[in-house]
Amino acid sequence: PHHTARHPHRTQPSSRGVRYTPPIQMGIVGDIPGFPVIDSAPSFGRVVTNFNMADLGIWAGSTAACMPLGYMAGMTAGKSIMVPSMFLGMGMGALFGFMYGYQSSGGRLMGMFENVAEVQAMRAKQRR
Repeated sequence: PHHTARHPHRTQPSSRGVRYTPPIQMGIVGDIPGFPVIDSAPSFGRVVTNFNMADLGIWAGSTAACMPLGYMAGMTAGKSIMVPSMFLGMGMGALFGFMYGYQSSGGRLMGMFENVAEVQAMRAKQRR
């Protein structure tokens, strides 16, 4: 099959148009870890307890930053919606911050992100 120049994962049969062939590379699920693996399938509790200060800071910062954004968004709709809009913005910021921290923490445990501190803590725990 002939690969198209712009889309190397597509092939073109002669009379049927462009047929999609999935790429060989997979997303992060199929990637090979670039750092030491601490836990290949961490539980929810393990990931949350592995949050570091950067994860907690992003969680708190996004929560705090989205409160006034929600309030300002509510100003365009009228006074009665400003406070509920502020709390909606706060909830959305908190959800974003938690999900981002969860992804970072889980990635460090699975060896997808740099995890020097986690590896040192694991080795210190194994020496005991």
